[in-house]
Amino acid sequence: MALSLYYQAQIPKQFGWYITAILRSYDNLAFDRTIDVPNNIFEFFVAPDKEEEFLAFMQLMKKKGAALNIQKLPNRFLDN
Repeated sequence: MALSLYYQAQIPKQFGWYITAILRSYDNLAFDRTIDVPNNIFEFFVAPDKEEEFLAFMQLMKKKGAALNIQKLPNRFLDN
C-alpha cells in the first residue's frame, strides 16, 4: 500500500478558505490542514497517483499569490 506524500506551503490568511474549499471539492486530491496558525503554514497529504494534479493546482495557486514556499517533505507521521 502506498502512503501519502507530504507537502507544506505557506497560504496567506485571505486564501486559506479558498484553497481548502477547492481541495475538498475534488475527492481524493489532497487532505489539508493548518499546522502552524501564526505563520499560515498548511500541510497537505497527497495520494501518490494524484501528485501531478496536486502540483499543477498548487502552481496555479502560486501564480495567483495564494500559495508560497511549496515544499515536498518527508511524511511526518512515518518513522524515519
